[in-house]
Amino acid sequence: MSVCAIDHCERVAHARGWCRTHYQRWVRTGGTTTKDVRPADCHPGRVHYAFGQCQACYLSERRLTFPSCTPQRRRDRYDATKRRDDKLRRQFGISADEFELMLARQGGGCAICQGPPLGRWNRFAVDHDHATGVVRGLLCVRCNRAIGLFRDDEAVLKRAVAYLNEWRRM
Repeated sequence: MSVCAIDHCERVAHARGWCRTHYQRWVRTGGTTTKDVRPADCHPGRVHYAFGQCQACYLSERRLTFPSCTPQRRRDRYDATKRRDDKLRRQFGISADEFELMLARQGGGCAICQGPPLGRWNRFAVDHDHATGVVRGLLCVRCNRAIGLFRDDEAVLKRAVAYLNEWRRM
């Protein structure tokens, strides 16, 4: 295995007799040391950024060539309502309107505790049967987590209720 041709560099040679670090530096700047700086073709007084251009010219040309890649265009395309509707349809097979109708039927609260939505995003979780995929209702984070921890098992839930009742009588 050959060693990098640059003095005091002991790394394995990759291309042109240089290690990866020196080769990549040569590709970017035109030199193998940090002092070697390749001037831009468009403005010789400025440093090369990409494709022979300085940073300002490269970025302005990129914005003209790819206008959809600008941050403002990305923000304009982002529609939180549409994304939420798409997620509900993809994961649970219901639309946002069906979600709102289900929430109204539940009185605007959790199907179990009748409380408000809790958690990081302050939204209700869509409770569904994992075996069949059928949507059962909308739950707050606590109730959804509790049902998950009881593994959707009615017998376990009944034993938990019996346990609580037993200790309440004492």
